[in-house]
Amino acid sequence: MTADGEQLKVGIVGGGIVGAYTALALSHLPNVSITAYEKSPHPSELGAWIALPNQSIDMLSKFIPIEKINSIAYKGTSDKEYVSRHWKTGEILYTQPTYNRSKPFVEARTHRVALLNLLLEYVPPGIIQYDHKVSEVEFVKNDSKIIIHFENQPSSSEFDLVVAADGIYSKIRHQFNPNTLKYRGSVAYRSVFDESYISHIEGISDDTSNWVSPGGKWVFLSLVGLGQYGIVASIAEPYETFKKLKWNKSIGDEGKKYLIEAFKDWDAVVPQVIEAVPDILAFPLESGNWLHNLVVKERLVFAGDAAHPTAGAYGSGAGFGFSDAWALYRSLQETSSNYWYESTPQASKYNLKLTTFLFNETRRHFLKRVEQQLTIDGLQSKERIQPPTDTDDSEWRSRYLIKRHGGEWIRSHNAEFEFQKIRDQYLVYLQKNLSSFIEAGHGYEQLDELKSAENI
Repeated sequence: MTADGEQLKVGIVGGGIVGAYTALALSHLPNVSITAYEKSPHPSELGAWIALPNQSIDMLSKFIPIEKINSIAYKGTSDKEYVSRHWKTGEILYTQPTYNRSKPFVEARTHRVALLNLLLEYVPPGIIQYDHKVSEVEFVKNDSKIIIHFENQPSSSEFDLVVAADGIYSKIRHQFNPNTLKYRGSVAYRSVFDESYISHIEGISDDTSNWVSPGGKWVFLSLVGLGQYGIVASIAEPYETFKKLKWNKSIGDEGKKYLIEAFKDWDAVVPQVIEAVPDILAFPLESGNWLHNLVVKERLVFAGDAAHPTAGAYGSGAGFGFSDAWALYRSLQETSSNYWYESTPQASKYNLKLTTFLFNETRRHFLKRVEQQLTIDGLQSKERIQPPTDTDDSEWRSRYLIKRHGGEWIRSHNAEFEFQKIRDQYLVYLQKNLSSFIEAGHGYEQLDELKSAENI
């Protein structure tokens, strides 16, 4: 519990997309001091295009005008904004529907760098400190404070709360959960480039298309906004190839020739785009066990790929991180004494025991269900993978469509509604102990026992 008039000091590890969004969200709270640390010497974002499904659009628009979001994004100009195509013929197999959303809030595609730059426009100046390579965190003063240590800088001052948003290779996650990331068996080859490079190719549509095959390979092609075009191609590669490739590094001319050969028998648009691309980057995909508890000692929380290291799922990897940050923002807002009764901003207090409890309960159930779904998806993929053939592929089409008709609950998950559900579940207990909370920060010692509704 922070004292009257004392600022809540929050440290954020990571200044990428999720770290920047977290800094933006928490900057809207009263009486909070925020410092974020980024290892790069300047703003940078690895990767190529990024999907903005409904979940991401909703979270971003909490703090950024939707017009600004749409100014860096591409949504398509027809009703066929997101389609799946047959690998060889280009025939549309499936059109992903949009449910009850006005055009400004329909999902989109953009470039990761453009998205980070937009976020930084709204993060208050001076919050993010660059060239700070974090090594570990340390709990001090009987776990009431936490310090961040760096490889190349003096240690930080003490924080009340630290958010680990340092990505899939999170050193903070490894400090407390030293499980090793594992190669997922496939490599994503990605590029974003000026759309003029493909202007000569006939047959390119104005939608976002995903060519899929019985053999498990797939290719995404789409405009991504700001005059840019993007490609993502996925191929199952042996472990020997994985060891040779580096994340976000060019595959060069030889790599391009390899991809052209790999997709030579596909719909003619695909190999033509690959040949026209000025450069292609490799992203060997890894993943690890997701955290089932996103909180350590009520002073450290995890967000984004640091919490659920999966290199994306349903195009919602960034959206998961934004939702983590929103849940933390709402949990802090809910447990601020300034939010419970009339006071002045200078008297705001925060109860981190209750904050971290509400945050963890809001996120962990949904994330566990997504992790289970990814296991199911893996089993389904094995069932529908067949050797490519020119003969009748109707059975494969049917298996593919079974898979394609899911996932909306992931892409459109509403973290605010989930928070309200959790908050209301414990509302009676919160009200019963409100006086104790306001006066001394006491009354929540038994929160761990409240995880079962029978104990309320």
